[in-house]
Amino acid sequence: MQKLATKLLEDTISFLGERPDTRSLSVPDPDSWNSDFPNLEKVISLSDNNTADKSKGRICIATEDIVGPIRNGGIGTTYSFLSRMLAENGYDVSILYLRGSHSENGPIEDWVDYYADFGVKFVPVPDRFTDSHAHSEATRWLAPMYNLYLYLLEHPFDLVHVSEWRGSGYIAMLARKQGIALQNTKFLVKCSSPWLWNRLYGNHTINESIDVLKIYCERRSVELGDHVIGGSAHLIRWMKTQGYQVKQDSTFVQPNVVITDDLEEIAKNRTISFGDTVSVEEIVFFGRLESRKGLQVFCEAIQKLVDKGVSIPPISFMGKEGSRLESRPELPILDYISEATKDWGVEIQIHTSFQQQQALGYLMTENRLAVMPSLIENSSLAVYEACICGIPFLASNSGGTPEIMKGEYHDRVLFDPHPVPLSHLIEKVLINGAVVAECAFSNDRNNEIWLDYHRTMLQQAAKEKEIVEESDSIKEPISLDFLIYHTGDLRALEITLETLENHIGNDVGVIVLDDFSVDPTRRVRGTTIYDKYHAKSNWSLIELE
Repeated sequence: MQKLATKLLEDTISFLGERPDTRSLSVPDPDSWNSDFPNLEKVISLSDNNTADKSKGRICIATEDIVGPIRNGGIGTTYSFLSRMLAENGYDVSILYLRGSHSENGPIEDWVDYYADFGVKFVPVPDRFTDSHAHSEATRWLAPMYNLYLYLLEHPFDLVHVSEWRGSGYIAMLARKQGIALQNTKFLVKCSSPWLWNRLYGNHTINESIDVLKIYCERRSVELGDHVIGGSAHLIRWMKTQGYQVKQDSTFVQPNVVITDDLEEIAKNRTISFGDTVSVEEIVFFGRLESRKGLQVFCEAIQKLVDKGVSIPPISFMGKEGSRLESRPELPILDYISEATKDWGVEIQIHTSFQQQQALGYLMTENRLAVMPSLIENSSLAVYEACICGIPFLASNSGGTPEIMKGEYHDRVLFDPHPVPLSHLIEKVLINGAVVAECAFSNDRNNEIWLDYHRTMLQQAAKEKEIVEESDSIKEPISLDFLIYHTGDLRALEITLETLENHIGNDVGVIVLDDFSVDPTRRVRGTTIYDKYHAKSNWSLIELE
């Protein structure tokens, strides 16, 4: 008996039995890394630009990350540029800020005024999730989704830009798919920075069941979008390896919008041209101060040069503070930098509060070398900006970064994200100078394509809206009922029933299935809750065992 028990225990611990095959739940495309996608020119209509009345189309950008209240975010910078460019060209544009009054830089009202100067409506979306006393294990994720959905119900738009990041458009797009609401709204999903992608490449674990729901919401956000647009092919290909059902005919690769008008005053006296080689008078780590952006790779590369006796110019760290390194969890990130640099013997500066214009202005005013050693990138805005503004740089060859610059520069500016190749390349440019690499695309033409794309999409939306309204006039109303299977917390059930009572019509039925045998003490309170709704003829309780 003892041997049998031991054998059973060993089998259980080592899981020697046949494992369930879950691959069918999320099937990766075996040809993912060879997939190609067209750019947005494929969508653009050949009709005259002047045929669209821009004032009649309403566009919104729904995001938790935006320049102003949030510092130095790639998603926020891209969306800020896009909103300004569209407004400047006559479009009715709103930014729906999904973090309400939260601001890292001054009161939120200042940013309402800031964007108004560009002709953009900046709307801090009300937190209806909290007001309704809702609760979730992932409130930080669910609340923005819920708040956006309710806002869109009351304030319709023709085009809605959302990122797959945190799945903020998931509930709204799901409601549309189910035929409940938003039938006249097109959702344009930006591929940005999926949570799973970040965890995998940042060497973080997935250790809670709620993590699976986060992954699911982001994946479904991509699958439910009308158009999916990536700044690089890399991230879309990665999504296909993870079982995302990427629709080939509505998925595109297009560089993000970048506006350089703010830098013209700084750049007007700059004589550097693409292909030039310049001496390096300062080395700047350019990116969020965290592991995924290659902070530890950079520090270890410089340490190798110090140990070798290489003469090193002053060094700056420029970026927002990130999370602690997995290898040094006891140290806040600025303390890690202080410890790592204490024996370098060179001037060290740390700039954590620069906005985009300040950061690029700093890099453009002297012969400064930007170093971006990210472990992984989708389509690095920092590399975009360096290419467009003629800033000499070195960047890791990870993710979509090689797609940004012309191939002739790859050997001179790209490196494997590891301290050894980075230290070799820095030593080389300190001796021979750093090259000014050029973009693989025209930024002006890229912005034109984005404008033409929005013109075309608004024209399509107007035509489809007419068709939907005509069909709605003869369509039977949808019959909708709610079935709730409940065995858990009674207060949570009470909140759910109160919410349904407040938000649905009297013709909608609600059936609650409850298993009192799980905890018989629940019966008294449970019966009291159900009795409150007993008068509603189409609300009922069915007791299960």
